[in-house]
Amino acid sequence: MPLYQYTAKTWESKTARGQRQAADERQLALRLREEGQFLLRCSEVGGRGAQAHRLKTNELASFCRELGTMLASASPWFAPSTSSWGKTLPRLRRLYAQIYEGLRGANLSARLESQEPAFPKLMIGIFKAGDTNGALDQAAKKAALHYEKEYKMQSKIKSAMTYPIILLGVSLTVMLLIFTLILPNF
Repeated sequence: MPLYQYTAKTWESKTARGQRQAADERQLALRLREEGQFLLRCSEVGGRGAQAHRLKTNELASFCRELGTMLASASPWFAPSTSSWGKTLPRLRRLYAQIYEGLRGANLSARLESQEPAFPKLMIGIFKAGDTNGALDQAAKKAALHYEKEYKMQSKIKSAMTYPIILLGVSLTVMLLIFTLILPNF
């Protein structure tokens, strides 16, 4: 059972902090409620370094695209020997390994939900719909398409904002030089 660090409020509105083992966050909240405390925040202590970081948009698109392709071809997905995920960053490899390990007896959307800081709620919802419809490969491809479009949009916004930011910096520098060096001489 994982160890959680939590912050809770008591009936007297006092803040209580501590650590406790529980199966999941919901179990922790139930145990604290039995003791007259209400859970405000909790985080798992140690062992979840890959989850601490939210995946970038291009990583989400790549993950969904590869997953959709593997599901459509009915290949043994997440298997390290057949996947190109073994060539990714170490934190992503750990994340994918945690998902693979937890898939025994659980559906994919439940595993992604347990890794929630890494995967956005929209993606989890798309995979839940795919699980219930039985069209997980199509759901993965649609999620990949969405995150690819989002990545392109973010890239366009960044590139469009680069020139105005540089121009603003140069003009502020010129104005500062004019007011500090040239105008005091007159």
